[in-house]
Amino acid sequence: MIVLSSTIPLIILGVFSLGFINNYKQAVIKNHIDDVLQSAEAIVNSSIETYSELLQVIPNDKEFQNSISSETLSEEDEQVLNRIMYSLMGTKSHNLDMHYVDANGLYIYSTATTPEFYRLPLYENWGIFRVAKENPNVSVYPNRFKYNNGFYNALSLIKPVKDGQQVRGYLILDVGTEMIKEQLNSVKGSSYGAIEFVITSSNNEVLYNDTNYPNPIKFSNNRFDINKLYEENNEEFIYNTRTDDVYQLTYYAIIMDAILSSQIRIFTILIFVGVLLVGLLTSIIGFFIGREISDPIVDLAKQIQDLESLGKKIDFDDNRKDEIGIIAIEFQNMLERLENFHIADLEKRDLLKTAEIKALLSQINPHFLYNTLDSIKWKAKLDETEDIAFMVTELSFLLKGSIDTDRTMVSVREELRFIESYINIQKLRYEDRFEYILDVSDEVMEYMIPKLILQPIVENALIHGIEYLDKTGIIKVTSWAEEEFLYFSISDNGLGSNLNFEELISNKDSEHIGLYNVDKRIKLYYGEEYGMRWTSVLNEGTTISIKLNKKVKGDL
Repeated sequence: MIVLSSTIPLIILGVFSLGFINNYKQAVIKNHIDDVLQSAEAIVNSSIETYSELLQVIPNDKEFQNSISSETLSEEDEQVLNRIMYSLMGTKSHNLDMHYVDANGLYIYSTATTPEFYRLPLYENWGIFRVAKENPNVSVYPNRFKYNNGFYNALSLIKPVKDGQQVRGYLILDVGTEMIKEQLNSVKGSSYGAIEFVITSSNNEVLYNDTNYPNPIKFSNNRFDINKLYEENNEEFIYNTRTDDVYQLTYYAIIMDAILSSQIRIFTILIFVGVLLVGLLTSIIGFFIGREISDPIVDLAKQIQDLESLGKKIDFDDNRKDEIGIIAIEFQNMLERLENFHIADLEKRDLLKTAEIKALLSQINPHFLYNTLDSIKWKAKLDETEDIAFMVTELSFLLKGSIDTDRTMVSVREELRFIESYINIQKLRYEDRFEYILDVSDEVMEYMIPKLILQPIVENALIHGIEYLDKTGIIKVTSWAEEEFLYFSISDNGLGSNLNFEELISNKDSEHIGLYNVDKRIKLYYGEEYGMRWTSVLNEGTTISIKLNKKVKGDL
């Protein structure tokens, strides 16, 4: 209410002052614009008439006639044309350009770059040449274009050059926008502010524009077509128009209201100062009244943004019983519930991950166990008690490692011992049908890796690569460390395979379940980007490579 009661008098004052400004425009400034437009039209028309008369005379010049009499221009001919053209343009040559275009398109001589649409006979029935065919005298043609050097053209004067009844060529004078600007500057000054001009052709094409609004601007019914920014009664701009009957050019003159008489500026300043004072008073009142409401909200929002974890408590006045206090309390309760849900979810994930790893680890190839027990049975029949004791000892070591799921990480040295036990058992069964080579650097021996990730790969190499080989098989285990990674390679010279490795290990029900378990456990420990890589060539052998990080994702 305070703000409203303070601004009503200012609004009334503003209405009266704006009405005064509008009447002042209509009575004084519009008359002045009419005078300026009349002067601008007279200046531009005078220049056009002067250059038209000069163009009319040139074709009668003997030197000019001799220079264009040949099918080509000699250097002397060009010098003559150059002298004649610059003599016509005089001191305005920096804002004018001249061209002579042979009617048959044999040559063009220009004081500047020749526009592409001046080339004959390609454009003889278009634009400026079409107009020249209809008028043997000088024609004024609205010709807005931009040269490559940034020069903007507004108008062009063209005069056909005839030999008898036959047109030999055309003299063209291009009038640049800078030329028009120099002429209009003489009438721009005003006690009411600088006047801006726009000149358009009869088809509303903008030929000249020194306003703050870029080209192109379309005009319709003598009004600017930019969201009707310029209107006859518009309160921001005053403008008027005048159309030249000779050359069909329409002149627009605009004055901005911002530069008006001192009386109008006084009212504007008073309104501004009044609004400023009201705004300042409103800000002061709002500052003190609003702090009680805004400060707690800002503080609560800042604490919410600064939260680093769900378990952090919000520092807030618990005694507040208003809506802000209720929001703070309920938000804190929500954080506590989310924290409990998050902790429970993490615990469930850890339990599921541990259970899955232990389940995978507890699986042992039943064929290996059956074959080993079968070998022990035949050794017993043959009364080879020492071999039986050795095989039972090694088998017990393997079974103990598989069954003990509480310890899921072992050193590389212990993992190699599992491989050694497996090889010892298979040596008694296959005797000298394969060799086992171990090439492991000492620096990797004490690094911890998931248990039983190498032994199943060695078992796979023996069963699927070496067992049916008709020569001595070789299984080689290699390991080394590099930067933060451990590398393992298990290779054999067995039968090889052309199977798709991804499909082979993705089927947990296949005969390669050992490989599936190994790959699955590696990904659970280290992430999806880790796992096994397979290189196999049919009848040549297979190599399985493993890359592990020296540190696992979690402490399992």
